[in-house]
Amino acid sequence: MHTKSIIVTNVHFNGFCFAYDIESAEGVFIPAGVVDGHNVKAGDSINAVLIPNYSDKASSTPWMAIKIENGVKFPQPETTGDAIEVPEPAPEPEQVSPQNLDKAVFSYISETKYCTTSEIADYLNIDSKTAGNSAQRNFSAGRIAKAAVYNRVGLTKPNFILWAVNASDFVET
Repeated sequence: MHTKSIIVTNVHFNGFCFAYDIESAEGVFIPAGVVDGHNVKAGDSINAVLIPNYSDKASSTPWMAIKIENGVKFPQPETTGDAIEVPEPAPEPEQVSPQNLDKAVFSYISETKYCTTSEIADYLNIDSKTAGNSAQRNFSAGRIAKAAVYNRVGLTKPNFILWAVNASDFVET
């Protein structure tokens, strides 16, 4: 484990963040559970305890934060004597609307030349089915292009699907 100074680059609407190590400029993933209770914004410089990220993610984001050592914490309940003042329960977290999810998926696809459904799911930290449904809605609305890839003749389902903003993005020019 390493304690490092990192700068937050992106705070995702699902609560997780991305950052980079100031010394090495290597990517850092900060899970939502680590961010929870902290007021973290893009551009914040914070200290974090880092461990190597999962091997399937390490090529793009080599580190994962397991603890944030500083940053602005949300206020804790005040105590008076032995009694604890309990704040009103927080409202249930809102589910991400399909429209907002579709915007996030379209935004990610726009940043890549082309990508797979699995890559979208990994980036947005959602399951592949949800990512594929959102990409399909974008395709049906005419915002993106779709390419189904089959490994061999006779398959009823493609091995994977590629998504891009334009069909021409699937071929080298």
